[in-house]
Amino acid sequence: MKPLGLGDPDEIIFTEKNVPEPPPAEVLVRIDAISVCATTWK
Repeated sequence: MKPLGLGDPDEIIFTEKNVPEPPPAEVLVRIDAISVCATTWK
């Protein structure tokens, strides 16, 4: 999976991580798209 994180101001960091195995009675949710409002970002 390719999680997305925030670094310094105005910096977005993409990383590579293994897909976690959910414990019993939990589920793993796949997110195909996200969006960020430009006014919220600033």
